[in-house]
Amino acid sequence: MRIALVTGYATAGSATDTDPRGQALRVATLAKTLVGLGHQVTVYARKDSPARPGSEDAGGVRFEYVPAGPPSALSQDRLLPQLGTFSSELARRWQQRR
Repeated sequence: MRIALVTGYATAGSATDTDPRGQALRVATLAKTLVGLGHQVTVYARKDSPARPGSEDAGGVRFEYVPAGPPSALSQDRLLPQLGTFSSELARRWQQRR
């Protein structure tokens, strides 16, 4: 099965000031678990650094970084206004590749 996971945070690891609930770590863990069960998983995350590539593969998971707002780490209150742009870009990508 092809599965898409969506998150506003891209950096996997422990919870940080900009990802206080550790969402990135939980999404990455779920993605790796699903790959282990034989699924094809793509994680779509907001691009949070100008140095971050447009996409990369890690542990069998495809990560695609969506430009939405400044390419820097954002706190939750600064992330929310970027979600419209993020959603529009996801819709455009998914229309090109269902």
